[in-house]
Amino acid sequence: MKKVVSFSFSFVLSLLIALLFVSCDEVVGDDSNAGDMFNPNGYEYVDLGLPSRIMWAAYNVGATKPEEYGGYYAWGETVEKIDDGKEDVNYNGNLDNKAVLDANNDVARVKWGGSWRMPTFEEFQELIDCCTWEWVFVNDVMGCELTGPNGNSIFFPNAGYLGEKSFHNRGFRGYYWTSSLAPYDVEAYMLYFSIGIEGAPNHKSIDTFERTQGLTVRPVCDLK
Repeated sequence: MKKVVSFSFSFVLSLLIALLFVSCDEVVGDDSNAGDMFNPNGYEYVDLGLPSRIMWAAYNVGATKPEEYGGYYAWGETVEKIDDGKEDVNYNGNLDNKAVLDANNDVARVKWGGSWRMPTFEEFQELIDCCTWEWVFVNDVMGCELTGPNGNSIFFPNAGYLGEKSFHNRGFRGYYWTSSLAPYDVEAYMLYFSIGIEGAPNHKSIDTFERTQGLTVRPVCDLK
């Protein structure tokens, strides 16, 4: 009887330990399984271990690698901005009493589908507050590597922006749209960072920018 009881206790203990590890994997996020559940459209994401549990895409809309700039979009537009000097933006923003883009005006949702969307003001602020930032080169492209609390990292290239007639600051500064409208209807919030010295960005913040300008977009998806 003692041997039977001892064996049963060991088996139960082993089972409980195994279940504990499975539970921890579910909380942290296992890319092999979570990808099928939260990323059905085949786009890569990275779990940075953020308090919000938001998953960040590994690259920009229109790109296939982290170092590629991807497409440039006016805020609220889902068709790439072209260097034509025009300033047309269809989204009405505060005129419709809306402070955040609808799904049909969210280029990340429209292009990638599923639960992908543009990040909010607060989600970019979380990157500033919770991640370590460092200037690095990825395949000769300069940008910022952001390392989260769990040690995972993502790369934001210095993509610059597309103005009325030309590109500006490509290779030197990053401009990434949020989905959040600024208090003035002609502007929206963006993540902005500029090149620094001795390996550290000299500036990173959430600023406002004219909605007609073409900026890059880094999608997020919600882990639920």
